[in-house]
Amino acid sequence: MKPFLFILGTRPEAIKLLPLVWEFQKRDLPFEILHTDQHTELLDTMFAHHAIVPNYRLSIGKQSDLAQTKIEMLSQMRDILTPQKFSSVIVQGDTLSTLVGAEYGFFHAIPVIHIEAGMRTYCNEDPYPEEAFRRMISTVATLHFCPSEDEARNLRREGIPHTQIFTVGNTFADYWNTISKPNVTPKKQILITLHRRENLSYIDRIFDALAELSKELNEYHFLFPLHPNPAIVSCAEAHLRGVSNFCLTAPMKPDEFYRELLRSEMIVTDSGGVQEECIFHAKKILILRKVSERRSNFPFSILVDPEDPFLKNKFYTLLKQPNKESHSDYYGRGDSAKKIADILLKQKA
Repeated sequence: MKPFLFILGTRPEAIKLLPLVWEFQKRDLPFEILHTDQHTELLDTMFAHHAIVPNYRLSIGKQSDLAQTKIEMLSQMRDILTPQKFSSVIVQGDTLSTLVGAEYGFFHAIPVIHIEAGMRTYCNEDPYPEEAFRRMISTVATLHFCPSEDEARNLRREGIPHTQIFTVGNTFADYWNTISKPNVTPKKQILITLHRRENLSYIDRIFDALAELSKELNEYHFLFPLHPNPAIVSCAEAHLRGVSNFCLTAPMKPDEFYRELLRSEMIVTDSGGVQEECIFHAKKILILRKVSERRSNFPFSILVDPEDPFLKNKFYTLLKQPNKESHSDYYGRGDSAKKIADILLKQKA
């Protein structure tokens, strides 16, 4: 059997593809890994932690824009890969690395396997550029592995044959089931993450609201691991650094962040990945976005427009709302990689 080729370049992709890599190792299935260098240090740390050594690595450096980065990735992949060697290309999610990996497979007539397929907002500006990327990827993918029936329904509506669509759950559940769940003591903590470029226009307003909330809720600890975007860092420093119960920290390692998420009473975020973790653990989550490609109408979640004048009111509504759930099966039970491998083997038979 020819090897599968995993193409990835960011830490979230690694978290969601590593369970499939481990499943391939367990079954002695041939594969190789290409690191696109999109997130250099974060992904290097992730690979080193799990003793993964990529077979190929690009060197794209700091490019001026998405188009130039894409050109550089495809050019270097052309130079170092032998297309005829691979049976399929496996990509995950909606990053530039995912799009480039899918295009490489398409250009060389290699079947493309898309993990976490079918997420949609149907608004190309939100999130930009990810919404357009994932729709482009769907047009060239051969097999579409969806995290829930919601995403599978999107693809069927778009005319993709149902024989190419599989609902398998989310592989991030596999990852956290593989990693020992830490024993944590719950505490009065609000965990915050913000990074989306769509929210930069409203960032002052968001930080003003968070500063007010932290002053009104002085019995709570507000923890904010800062995204490295200089615009977010400088604005957070200006609005929040002097608030006594507000802690601004550097970005956390995945296991450290996971521990803080589990012990927090509520999460405020614009991150899709964090939204998934909160769904899996039925954690209260205030989603600061105009629209989400993930389901947001759980009893423990509220989607709130950053421009909503009642943002603080909705925060308090969710905080005071009792939550009896501790776990949700919406994204499966942590056996997604096994399901994917079973289907791939059946397809190859």
